[in-house]
Amino acid sequence: MKKITPLNLGTTAHTIVRPLWAPSRTDFEHYICQNICRNQTLSALASGCNMSLSKFKAHFKQLYGIPPHHWLVRERLSLAKSLLLTTNTQIKAIAYECGFSSPSHFIRLFHNHFGVTPATYRAQFGEAITIVELENRRPNY
Repeated sequence: MKKITPLNLGTTAHTIVRPLWAPSRTDFEHYICQNICRNQTLSALASGCNMSLSKFKAHFKQLYGIPPHHWLVRERLSLAKSLLLTTNTQIKAIAYECGFSSPSHFIRLFHNHFGVTPATYRAQFGEAITIVELENRRPNY
């Protein structure tokens, strides 16, 4: 175990103890977030964090409460939803930009998670966003 510098929380100093192999949450999150849209395997992400795959999975689950694959899919789908509503980028390009291996894989996962295809989602909610944006831009007289 490695002792990390004490934190001053009120009047008592606390020392954080963590295993030598575990990066700080900030370093770990930074690396994961920097690579979220790359179509990388979990092994490649683990290697980038200087961890074995099993340690990476355990550390990830400890930090986020869910397995890394589930978290990556959730975050990529969240980014895709945002891009669908705020850009006119083709769905195929969004799939690749968000790190999915293919547009068909992206569409299948999107439909499984949200109950509609990306095209239907954009058609239903993209127009509503545009109307709200136009309403917000209207000058007050």
